[in-house]
Amino acid sequence: MPFTVASWNVLADAYIRADLYKDCHPDAIDPALRFGRLVDGIEALNADVVCLQEVQEDFSSRLAVAIPWKRCFAKKGGGRKDGCEIRMRPPAAPGPWDSFRYSDGSGHVAIVAIVPLPEGPVAVATTHLKWDPPGTPAEKRFGFRQADELIAGLRERASGLPWIACGDFNVTADDPVLARFAEAGLRDAYASMPRANTCVANGRARRIDFLLYTADLMSNPRPLPLLADDAILPSIRVPSDHLPIAATFERLR
Repeated sequence: MPFTVASWNVLADAYIRADLYKDCHPDAIDPALRFGRLVDGIEALNADVVCLQEVQEDFSSRLAVAIPWKRCFAKKGGGRKDGCEIRMRPPAAPGPWDSFRYSDGSGHVAIVAIVPLPEGPVAVATTHLKWDPPGTPAEKRFGFRQADELIAGLRERASGLPWIACGDFNVTADDPVLARFAEAGLRDAYASMPRANTCVANGRARRIDFLLYTADLMSNPRPLPLLADDAILPSIRVPSDHLPIAATFERLR
């Protein structure tokens, strides 16, 4: 039986600053209005598993009332106001799950949850990798270290199971950080859609959100609307500065 996994950086209210989002319509960044649109957007994904990044605790609690699914939530450390969450549409519910903060002191966090499905369990991980400024030497990049720790975390917690790893990785598909996942046997669900951009940064549309999966799964990614370099997000129609991504998966064995 196919199942759908979605991933979305919902943009924490705590990070919406007037100077960063000065071109946005005021209603697009109003917390109360945005919450309702995010709820509608999450429901519209029609996914069995929804992985969220930049989730504040109060947002998670309110979302649990608006959409009462089973959830796994883990907050970042270091005084950060947000975290990650995995939500599962009933009757699915998380099996064993765990979260861990990366050992580099960044406070960034990952969640690994075992999702029991009729055809067998699948491990789903979500994270928000820390951004590295351009030109950062490889030995100092958070992205490399966090990718390696996420892969190790999946091997420790989900050995022998199919994996899906997703989230905001803060790199593009051609970045060597993605090669770390490929070396571990993870494939990019959107590899065949080079123009499937998910955000606009510094006037350039790009894809920095990923759904990766192991070879014992087959994926069918959901097409994304065309995102141009001059797009302004959040907007009235898109309540985050990222587009959600989703793919339908089937187990091959």
